[in-house]
Amino acid sequence: MSEKRGYKLPAILAVGLHVLILIFLVVKFDWFKDEEIIASGTPGPIINATAVNSVQVEKQLDKLAEAKKKQLDKERREKEKAQKELEKLEDQRKEAEAEAKAAKEKAANDKREAEEAAQKKEELLKQRQQAEEEVKAAEAKRVETAKKLEEQRRQEVVEQKKKEQLKRKEQEEKERKLAEANKKKEEAEKKKKAEAEKKKKAEVARKKAEREELERQMAEELAAEAGEVSAARAAQTASRAGQYGALIESHVRRFLTGVPPEFKGSVDIQFKIAIDGSVIAIGSCDGDINVCSRVTAAIQKANPLPPPPDEDVMNLLNSNAVQFIPNP
Repeated sequence: MSEKRGYKLPAILAVGLHVLILIFLVVKFDWFKDEEIIASGTPGPIINATAVNSVQVEKQLDKLAEAKKKQLDKERREKEKAQKELEKLEDQRKEAEAEAKAAKEKAANDKREAEEAAQKKEELLKQRQQAEEEVKAAEAKRVETAKKLEEQRRQEVVEQKKKEQLKRKEQEEKERKLAEANKKKEEAEKKKKAEAEKKKKAEVARKKAEREELERQMAEELAAEAGEVSAARAAQTASRAGQYGALIESHVRRFLTGVPPEFKGSVDIQFKIAIDGSVIAIGSCDGDINVCSRVTAAIQKANPLPPPPDEDVMNLLNSNAVQFIPNP
């Protein structure tokens, strides 16, 4: 506002000075006319023409013309000077107006820039406030999300503990049942083993009795076939045959595979051997089919067998089935 006042004052002074010069020129021009009229003698006193010399009149007229010329030159110079002053004042006025316009435009630009700066500042302030609000909202959301995640994790931990407890209880129950089942199984196996052992002992006793009976029968047969052979020789042959049978059983058992350990019975198999122990033929087998198959394969792998002590034992063995116990 102070700049606008500073530019308006020179413009007002220039215009005022311009007006004063115009007034001065008009007034001076009128005054010169009055002098011209007086000099021409129109309203003045009447000159006596008879008393004035023509030379003097001519001189006077020349003086007047010279004075008028000088006056006109002076007025022309003053007028030119005044015109120059007017032009200078006009230039100053235009310059003042231009400066005033420039100042006005500058003030307008400054005002607009100030308004734009204020608006921009306000927008930045709003943006900052909005950013702060967004940050606060994001932080609140983060805190809320963290709380939810923490609660979810806590729930998961609780659920996991419940599952682990349930799984542990199920495992304990399973182990308890398994322990009971194992205990029952062990008791059953012990009972079964005791019964098998008892049965085995009974079977061994029965087999022994059968073998003894077989030896007795073979002895009787030998005695009946060879009347000249004494009963003592027949008994000796049967005894040697029994020992040889046990030897063959032990030899064949080394080649025996695939018989379940829980099998506690026996099989009766017939086969013929030569005097050198070579197996000539394998006959029928009485007993468990699978065990008979395994025993037959073992005799084939064990061939040749240990040779018999004599022909009597060989003949006695070839004419009777041999009892074989896989798991004695």
